[in-house]
This record gives sequence, structure tokens and C-alpha cells, in this order.
Amino acid sequence: MQRQQQSRSNPFRSVMGIVFLVLAVMAIFWIAKGIFTILSYLTPVLLIATLIIDHNVIINYGKWIGSLLKNKLPYGIGAILFTLIASPVVAVYLFGKAMLKRQVRKMQTNVDEQRRGKTTEYEEVIEEEEVEFDLKDEEEIIPLEIPKTTRRIKQQDRNTYDDLFDDI
Repeated sequence: MQRQQQSRSNPFRSVMGIVFLVLAVMAIFWIAKGIFTILSYLTPVLLIATLIIDHNVIINYGKWIGSLLKNKLPYGIGAILFTLIASPVVAVYLFGKAMLKRQVRKMQTNVDEQRRGKTTEYEEVIEEEEVEFDLKDEEEIIPLEIPKTTRRIKQQDRNTYDDLFDDI
């Protein structure tokens, strides 16, 4: 008896599944449309921010489209059409790329500062007068002689630092 109930399909379930699928697709469409509308209002702001952060991103994008037009004309025309139709998406992409490049530059400078040490601004002070030390006739320069040491280090305990003092 139970097998007979399972084998029969309920048409109401099929209709509810289709209705749910249509509602889900409509919800996704309305959400995407809302996001796209918000991005279309933000497009000029994002492009200006991209120019301020790193103008080379937009210049390189233009060069890329120019090279596509030169080498592969249909792809170049398609890229121009995509840029015009999906300009909010392109603006977000270019802004994200500029922000990523900025973060990479920051991290690179931090690594360089840690490796080399942080540089500081300085002002070089140049004295106008040159100071000379004149020795009086009575004063005599006495050369300093360092006496040689007689103590030797065993061969296995020696290192390159010890070899610096062999000639003394």
C-alpha cells in the first residue's frame, strides 16, 4: 500500500518546485539589479578615486583595449562594448586593482624598511670655518707602538677573528 503512494507523483509538489525556482531567480535578479544600480551611481566616484590612487591602472586598461583593437579587432570591439555596457563593474574592477597595487606597495616599503632600516630626513650642516690644529714647536708627535703578544691560541680554538691579530 505504501509503495503505491510513493509511486504516484503529486502534481502539487512539482508546481511548488517550479514556483519556488522562479521566485528564487526573480529574487537574484532584483538583488543584482539593485547592486548594479548602486554601482552605476558610484561609477564616477570610483573612477576618480582610482585616478587619485594610481592613474596607471586606467592608462594600462586603455592600452590593453588599444592593443586588442590593433591585434584582434573583434575582441577589441567586444571589450569596448563590455566597458560601455558594464561600466560599473569595470569601475569596481579598476578601483580594486588600484587598491591592491597600493597595498602591495605599502607592504614592499615595510619589508624594505625592516630589511634596511628606516631612513630619516636630515639636513646637512656645513660649517663655514675650517678648524686647523697647529702643533707648537714644543709638542712632538710620538708614534704609538703596540707591543706584540706572546700568548698564542690553540689551533682548534682559532677562528677568522683571531687571525686578524696575528700581525700585531
